[in-house]
Amino acid sequence: MELTYDLTKEDYQAFQIHAAKQSETIKSALIMQRLMGPVLFLLFALVVSWVTEEWLPGLFITFAVASVLWVILYPKYFYGHIKRNVNKMLNESRNDNMFGLHTLVMDRKGFTEKNRAGEKKANWADIERVDEDEAYFFLFTSIVEAYIVPKRSFENEDRREEFKTLVKSVNLI
Repeated sequence: MELTYDLTKEDYQAFQIHAAKQSETIKSALIMQRLMGPVLFLLFALVVSWVTEEWLPGLFITFAVASVLWVILYPKYFYGHIKRNVNKMLNESRNDNMFGLHTLVMDRKGFTEKNRAGEKKANWADIERVDEDEAYFFLFTSIVEAYIVPKRSFENEDRREEFKTLVKSVNLI
């Protein structure tokens, strides 16, 4: 099976967001950061009440609303921050082997990826896992590195199913 597709910065950003959402370390950090906002808001309200020596219900209500908004909106900020940082890193250096036209030639033994920078061969044993989301297949070689296969690269649903069947036949899905 052979696929040819164009990889863009957006594809790499999507991969980084996907990898972050799958990482237990990142998930734990997100939970901690989501909880820290409300805790700090509450502590601030308590300190202000203690310093002024009076109960300030308006302040507590304001901070309660801010806490709810923080918990709801923080993940969007968090993943947006990852996306912005990935974009900055991608702009820092030459990326001839990352962006542009890629060709992936696959069979039961392995696959070869070709791009402007050259050719890279891999065995299926090099792939730790395969993830799928609404727009991509990610063939992970490590926790932070993967071959990105956009679903837009498939001519039709039959080709996509052929790809999935090939990956299943080597026990990756």
